[in-house]
Amino acid sequence: MAEIVLITKEQQQTSTWTGGTTTQISIYPPKSNFLDRDFMWRLSTAYVEVEESNFTKLAGFDRHLMVLEGRLELVHKGQHSVVLQQYEQDSFKGGWETVSFGMARDFNLMLKEGIKGKLEHYKAASGVQFKVELQADGQRDSFFACYCHRGQICLYANNQNVTVGEGDLLLINYNDYLTITLENKYIEECNLIAVFIEIY
Repeated sequence: MAEIVLITKEQQQTSTWTGGTTTQISIYPPKSNFLDRDFMWRLSTAYVEVEESNFTKLAGFDRHLMVLEGRLELVHKGQHSVVLQQYEQDSFKGGWETVSFGMARDFNLMLKEGIKGKLEHYKAASGVQFKVELQADGQRDSFFACYCHRGQICLYANNQNVTVGEGDLLLINYNDYLTITLENKYIEECNLIAVFIEIY
């Protein structure tokens, strides 16, 4: 069984933070609130619009950050530092003291500690078709999300056919084996961010 929801860019909520703006794409459970820290996972994008910025501390959460545009240096004080170019990513604890240098746009996955998740970047030229196979044991909530950063993609799953446009996110909640087919039927290249989440 799988539940498929398309979240268009017009449905997403944008707000300001100390270093720029952030857009919440999806949060789970749906009625949870980022400020209350009562969510299990959250997907968002952010524009970092100042050269140096201090990240908001999120104790009790793990973070995965991928650069969509620009270049970003992350310094996790007392831990590690990394320089990220487009589609490169870093994983770190939300409670760490983190400072960023550089202006960029990034994609963020925030997970309550104990929940597993990862990000992957897929690039599909015009005419390319590929499959993603998902497996769940029926004992936990599993999620697959596909965020279209550039271009658009056709996705086939669970006898449904959905077109994911630029800035849209397709979210699938599944609890059994599921095969997803993605196809770029369009002229321009498509760049996707795939999100995999398992709640234990």
